[in-house]
Amino acid sequence: MSKPLKTARKAETAVVDGPGQTKLINIANVKPPEPSHREITARLKRSGLDPRKMLDFAKRQKRWGYPRNLRYFIMVATFVLFVAVPSAVVSVYMIFFASDQYQSSASFAVRNSSSTGGATDLLGLVMQSGADTTVSNSYILNDYLQSQPFLEDVMNNFDMDRIYSSSDWDWWFRMGTDLPVEAKLKYWKSKIETKYDQASGIIVVDLIAFTPEDAQNIMAFIVQKSEDLINNLSESARRQSLKSAQESLATAEVRLRTVRRQLLTYRETAQEISPEDNAKLAFQMIGELESQITTKQTTLKTLDGYLDPKSPRMAMLRQEIKGLQKQLDTERQRLGGGANAPAAAADSSTDNSIPYRIGSYSDLELEKQFAEEYYTTALAGLEKAKAEAAARELYLATFIPPTLPQYAQYPKRFIYIICTFLLLAGIWLFGALTFYNIRDRT
Repeated sequence: MSKPLKTARKAETAVVDGPGQTKLINIANVKPPEPSHREITARLKRSGLDPRKMLDFAKRQKRWGYPRNLRYFIMVATFVLFVAVPSAVVSVYMIFFASDQYQSSASFAVRNSSSTGGATDLLGLVMQSGADTTVSNSYILNDYLQSQPFLEDVMNNFDMDRIYSSSDWDWWFRMGTDLPVEAKLKYWKSKIETKYDQASGIIVVDLIAFTPEDAQNIMAFIVQKSEDLINNLSESARRQSLKSAQESLATAEVRLRTVRRQLLTYRETAQEISPEDNAKLAFQMIGELESQITTKQTTLKTLDGYLDPKSPRMAMLRQEIKGLQKQLDTERQRLGGGANAPAAAADSSTDNSIPYRIGSYSDLELEKQFAEEYYTTALAGLEKAKAEAAARELYLATFIPPTLPQYAQYPKRFIYIICTFLLLAGIWLFGALTFYNIRDRT
């Protein structure tokens, strides 16, 4: 076989291979031979690059490579599997299987029983100070409706298993059976919503149930229990505000009764209303006796000059003077230390004179005066406490009674469907971007 003959003619090359065989080849379609590993290494070294790193990067790029059509297929398949199918399942469940739920609402407010007075009115000032009590009791009521004790009251008055755990309701939204009280409380909080507006003081309560009648009945029970709670809080606050004033009044009354009893005992024992009045009477009688004695002695001295000392008249005058002197001594003895003074009036002293009795009686009178003033002050304090308690008395004003729903407002089917789709799409997009980011970096 002879060597091939090559003749270049414009863009074509004639190749003769063997006797009588000629083949035309287009030069443009002829690919140049790929450089060898050594040639690539030499070129990279001449360019100042590291051949090992560049060749390893090329190998990794080649290892991660796969056809573009397969990549698109994987993206579409993962989107359908993780986004479209779950969204379709949620849509079918929400549209065809989810049970209707009805919402009953009621609105009420905690109010004071007395109207607010003027700025200078004492009752008005009390009412202004009681506004904070109204706000605090509203928050107490707001928390009470979502508490475990209230849930237990609801379970004691209603069949919660029939209302929320019946097999007639769909699996996702009904309450499970044989749940602990903590799980039931969590489910209850998802069915009741309380909103308190501090500016207006209005409390709005929304309750969700699977039937309109159950929703209205439970809401009526909520309103009743709210009224009972506010009444109990008001009564407790009233008793607490009156307790201190009543105790002070009782102490003042006991003190006043004790002092009066001491005065009564003193008067019964001494047989005198007031030692001061007895002292005045004693001084008056002593003065009169002294005056009579002086008069009789003057007459005796006058008659002594011309009458016989043994005459009956002179003897009578001397006898009268002697009797008056004895009476004077008796009155002075009574003024200096009475024998009938009560032992209770004397503490450690044996002096039973009228001045001492006056001092003891003055102490009792002073104690009585203090006790009367204290009793008057305590009585005024009790009246003031009653006025404040009446001003702070609370009640529940229900201006929107429990409503009977006619349209199933829950569940929000389209919102669930849209949110499910957006959530799954976001997760899928995040996963795809993360995958491509890792792919580009490795």
